[in-house]
Amino acid sequence: MRLKYHEAHYKVLQKQNGAIEEMKEHAQTLGDYGYSVEAKALFEEIEKL
Repeated sequence: MRLKYHEAHYKVLQKQNGAIEEMKEHAQTLGDYGYSVEAKALFEEIEKL
């Protein structure tokens, strides 16, 4: 899951459309699987972009 998140982050750096939404989806999936602390950290990172 983290790999997919980082792939999406790379897309953000390349300014590809929809990449931030993809990052949010992957962060939400982590939260859905019980990794709420990690998901929160990723959402905070996304907000800084």
